[in-house]
Amino acid sequence: MIKAISCAFALALTFGSASAAIPVTAPQRPIKANDFQARKGIKTETRHKAPAGSQNTWMEDFEGRPDSPAKSMQDWLPEGWQDISKKGNTPPTDNTRWNLTWQVTTNDFVSMHNPSGPACAYDGNAFAYIIADVAYGNHTDLDEQDEWLITPATVATGEDWLYLKLMYNPGWTVYNRENNSFDGLNTSLQVYASTDDGANWTLIWDLVEDEIKQKYTEDELRAELSRFDAEYRPIYINIKDYLDKPTKFAFRYYGRAGAPMAIDNIAVGVPQPVAKYVVPNGFFFEGVSPNFDYPSEPKMMIPFGTEAAWANKSTDIFRSEWNYADASGAAALWNEETLITPAYERLQTVDTPILTGYFESRASKPYTLRHSKMQAGGILSGSDSEGYVGEMSAAVYDIFDCKVAYTPKADGNGIFSLNKDIDDAWELRLGKEPGVLDILGFALYCPKTDHPFGFDFVQMSAYITETLPDDARLEVRVVSLNENGEPVSLLGVSELFGKDITETDPDVPAALRFQFPTPVYADSDIMIVISGLRDCEGALKFPYLWTMNPDVKANSYVIMSEWDSITQTEAEYFGDLSTLMIPQGYFAGLIMNFGASYSWMELEGDNSFVVPQEGGSKEFRIKACHKPERWRLTDNNVTVCDWASFEAEYDEASETYTVKVIAQPNTTATERKGDLFLSSPGSRVVFAVDQKSAVEGISADSSSSVKFNGNEIIVAGGKESVEVFDISGRLIATAALDGTVSAIDARSLPKGIYIVKVDGKASAKIIK
Repeated sequence: MIKAISCAFALALTFGSASAAIPVTAPQRPIKANDFQARKGIKTETRHKAPAGSQNTWMEDFEGRPDSPAKSMQDWLPEGWQDISKKGNTPPTDNTRWNLTWQVTTNDFVSMHNPSGPACAYDGNAFAYIIADVAYGNHTDLDEQDEWLITPATVATGEDWLYLKLMYNPGWTVYNRENNSFDGLNTSLQVYASTDDGANWTLIWDLVEDEIKQKYTEDELRAELSRFDAEYRPIYINIKDYLDKPTKFAFRYYGRAGAPMAIDNIAVGVPQPVAKYVVPNGFFFEGVSPNFDYPSEPKMMIPFGTEAAWANKSTDIFRSEWNYADASGAAALWNEETLITPAYERLQTVDTPILTGYFESRASKPYTLRHSKMQAGGILSGSDSEGYVGEMSAAVYDIFDCKVAYTPKADGNGIFSLNKDIDDAWELRLGKEPGVLDILGFALYCPKTDHPFGFDFVQMSAYITETLPDDARLEVRVVSLNENGEPVSLLGVSELFGKDITETDPDVPAALRFQFPTPVYADSDIMIVISGLRDCEGALKFPYLWTMNPDVKANSYVIMSEWDSITQTEAEYFGDLSTLMIPQGYFAGLIMNFGASYSWMELEGDNSFVVPQEGGSKEFRIKACHKPERWRLTDNNVTVCDWASFEAEYDEASETYTVKVIAQPNTTATERKGDLFLSSPGSRVVFAVDQKSAVEGISADSSSSVKFNGNEIIVAGGKESVEVFDISGRLIATAALDGTVSAIDARSLPKGIYIVKVDGKASAKIIK
C-alpha cells in the first residue's frame, strides 16, 4: 500500500518552529523529471523489457515512423499494414475533432491530435495508439468505433506465438455506468486471423473473455478506475492453428465510451524470457563495509522461523523453475510462479534462490542476486577486499545495483551537505523565493517489516573535507510512524561531535558510526533522520547512489520547513528525493546502513519483578541471540534506565543466562509500576515492575521515634544517622545519631512533604 507521509515533526527534530502536517507521496519508482515538478502520470511496464530475440519470425516495434508532428503522420503505417474503419471514421484534417482511428505516434506527439491521455512507447519512441470518443461541450452523442489495424501476412512456424505489449485500463473496459458494476462493455479489443488475405476473419483472442475475466477481481477493477496513468501488460495468443500458413492478424478496437489503448512490440515467434524476482518484505541487504568497500561474500539478513513469498516479476515466461534451499538447507526445486521459502532455523545460512523462466522451450538466463547467501537472524559479519573483517551493516537497497554518484571534486553533484548554504541551493532547485526554506535534515524511510527487527547503530558514509570543530554536532534520530505516515514516538537518538570524527582522505568516504544508548526496536514504519552541522561550511558531504535499474526504491527524503509569507505560518514536510533529476540513471538513495538484526530473547518463567521500596534484586533465566554486552535495560525504550541494572552469567550446558536485575531504592513519591525492558538489537524481554514509593505506607508523624513540632524534627532512638529528603528524593538535611534524642532545625524548610529516614529506613512522612 502506498501511504501518505506527513511531518508534524516535533517528535523527530527539535527545531522549535511551528509546523503543520503536509501529506507527501511515500517512496515510489524514481521518475526522471525536473525536481519535484508535476509530470504526466506515465507509468510504463517497470519489469525488464525482453528484446526481440533470434527466434522471432516477424516483429514490428513501429520505430520506423519519422519523428514528425505533421498531421500527415496520422496516416503513417509500417509497410504492408492497413488501417480500416468499419464505422467510416477518418483522421481529421483540422483541430475541430479528434482522431478516432488507429495511428502510429511517438512519445513527444501523442497528445497533439487527440485528448491528453497519458501514454508512451513500451520500448523506444513510437507505438500504435487509439482513443475513444469522449463527451465535451455540446458533444454528448458519442461516436461508435470499429477500427481495424491489420498486419501484413507472415508465416508462423515451430513454437511460434503471437505476442505483444498492450496498454489498456481493464476497469474502464468493462465498467457498467448504469449499475456501477463490471458486467458492461465499453471500448474493447479483439484479435482476428485471416489466411485468405482478409476475405474472412476468425476471432482468436478477446480482451474481456481471455484476459480481464481471467485475471482481475472486482476490487482490482474498481481500483483501476481511479488510475490516470498507463501500464503495458504482456499479451500472448496461441496461433498453433496457423502454423506454416501465410496469415494476417487484425487488432479490432470497437465499442463506445471507453479508454485509450496502445500496442507496441508486436511479434510472431517465441519471446525471450527474462527472469526477475523481488525479495520478500523485511529482507535486508549487506551494505558497504566500514572501508566503503563491497562485501567479499555478501549475504542478506532475513527473519527466522517464518515462511516467505518471493514475488515473480519475470517478463515473457509461461513456466517458472526455482532452485532454492529447503528447510534443511539442501537444494530443492519449485515450479509455481511464486516461491514460498520455508521457515529457516535461527542463524541458519542458506543459498539465495535462483529463478529461470521458460516460454515453450526457450529459457531465460538464471536470475539471482550478488547476495548469494541468506542468514536467518543474528547480525551480519564479513570481510572486504581492503582487509576488513568483522561486523557488517545492512541496507534497504542492493549495493550491487547502485553506484556512488558524487565525489568532492565533482562539481554540481554535492546535494547532501548540511551547511549554511543548503537553503539557498534548495530554494534555487525548487524555484522558491529566497529565504522561505530551512533544510532540517535528510531521512531514510523503512517500511514496516512482517516481523519486528532492531539495530543499535547507524552507519553513514561521508566525505570529510576538512577538520571539524570539536563541538560540531551531528544527530541521528529514529522515529516511528503510524498508518497515516505521521510521527508517533521517538525510538532512538545518537550523536557525534567533531572531536569524535577523524579527518581522513577527502577523496574516500569515511564510515560515521552512530551508536545508540539502547537498541532500537522497530515494529512499525520508521524514519531514520540525520541533522546538524549547519555552520560547518560543508565540511562533511554525504554521497548518494544512482542506478540504471528503475525498480530500485530510493526511500530517501529531505526534510524542510517552508515559511508562507501570506499566511505567516511555517510548515515542515518531507520531499521525496527519488524525484530528483540527476546526471544519469535514477537516484537510488542515501548511503545509510544500520546494524539490522532479527534476534531472540526468551524468558523462562514469571516476569514479575516485585521490589521493596528500599531496593532489591531478582534472578531470571534467559536465552538470547546476542551477548550481554549488546543488552540494555530501559524503561522508556530510548535511554538506559537510571534506577536499575543487571548482571548476566552464561551456563554453557543449558545455553541459558542467569540474569540478576537489581533495583535501587525508590526515594521518590511515585511508585514504580510498569514495564522494564531488557533489550537487544531485534528482541527484548519485559519485566513487570512493582516497587512502592518512599511515602507509601508512612502516615504523618506515625513513628514514635520521630516527631515534628513545626520548628524541629525530633528523633529519639537511632544509632547511626537521620536523613531528610524532599518529595523528589533530594537530600535536604542529615545528622549523626547516638541513641539519644536529637533535633534537626526545620524552620528554613519550605512548605511541603518530607521523608525522614532513621538508620537508612523510612520512618516518617513530615508535612509542613
